[in-house]
Amino acid sequence: MHDHFHDHDCQHGPHPVWNELTAHLPFSVGAVVVALSSLAVVNLVFRVGTHDEMEHFFHLSHAIHVLLAATGTTAMFLLYGGKRLPALAIGVLGSVPICTLADILFPWLGGRLLGAKMDFHVCSIEEPFLVWPCVALGTVTGMFAAAHVKRLTIYSHSGHVLVSAFASTLYLMSFGVGDWTQHLGWILLIVTVAVVVPCCISDIVLPLLFANRRRRVHPEVKQETDVLKRRH
Repeated sequence: MHDHFHDHDCQHGPHPVWNELTAHLPFSVGAVVVALSSLAVVNLVFRVGTHDEMEHFFHLSHAIHVLLAATGTTAMFLLYGGKRLPALAIGVLGSVPICTLADILFPWLGGRLLGAKMDFHVCSIEEPFLVWPCVALGTVTGMFAAAHVKRLTIYSHSGHVLVSAFASTLYLMSFGVGDWTQHLGWILLIVTVAVVVPCCISDIVLPLLFANRRRRVHPEVKQETDVLKRRH
């Protein structure tokens, strides 16, 4: 087993939740910008943007989001000293409810604030065979890959926030907001909140609240003075 658990235990200094939030925030904001720019190009240049097309893309991105969230949450919990059996529950809790918050509830509320008549569509209830197999696969992947894949949580979180940015924007486009480019500034703000808050709760806050160890630095990056540099 690749050893992540024998150094840098923390008794002093910033709380690990704060360390993780500050280290992951640039990934989150950058992912939102990439997602919105990509969708704008697809919509304006290639004229792909009908309701049915966007809804299909939303379901795909939401399923991938759930898988990556389960993987990252489970792996982070194990990297900070959590046990395997509780990791199963943490993986489920950190994926389905929080991805629903990020991809559905926050965009739905944001659309309502923009004056759109938003439909409320919960995939984990209405398309269970789309969501729950992804939860199972992501949780199992996080359990086994945490011991063998270097920087798993960093890469999974990066992919997680990118896919979440797509899913949140696609929900707005699919379930109520028509000409979303006319509200691009507000959409940017809504999606940023929808991505940063739930995704950081899922990948960082939730597993660290229940984990056993406290560390000054991320366990996958060993040098205290070079954390951000080694993340790139």
